[in-house]
Amino acid sequence: MSQFSRWNDDRERSYVERAADEVRAWLGDDEAVRRRREDMRRNSRGEGRYKGTFDRADLHGFGYESAESGIRQPRTRHEWERMRGPYAGRGPQGDRRSDERIAEEINEQLTHHGMIDATQIQVRVQDGEVTHEGTVGSRAERRLAEAAAESCSGVREVFNHLRVNRNGQ
Repeated sequence: MSQFSRWNDDRERSYVERAADEVRAWLGDDEAVRRRREDMRRNSRGEGRYKGTFDRADLHGFGYESAESGIRQPRTRHEWERMRGPYAGRGPQGDRRSDERIAEEINEQLTHHGMIDATQIQVRVQDGEVTHEGTVGSRAERRLAEAAAESCSGVREVFNHLRVNRNGQ
């Protein structure tokens, strides 16, 4: 029997005991889950010094497939893209993204990028080659727009013809 399974309901558990049980609960230890729920019950009544902790059920919405299994599964496209391995970026044989799809993704990235004012940028794609035309407010925006295009799948080359509007017009 480990030191953490000898839990006395009359005493407050230490931070280390609580942290160890939290990890054990994530790994599926039913007794640790029971102790964590008891901690939550105590905290909800305002007892003890640890208030505002969370239970495994709170892990829903943070990319966890199941609070019971504790297995982390990516839920968003961004999380799937961040899963890197030896075959990341290698698609099926003969697969080629259409120019329209590439342009749509670049436009979406430019639109949602917080440091780029894309209102004066035009994007053209032909055979995987991207051409940016228009004006931006700074050299940094120019470089960021180019980087956004280069990061898209299917882009072979980026021709950055953006001009920096130095007088703010």
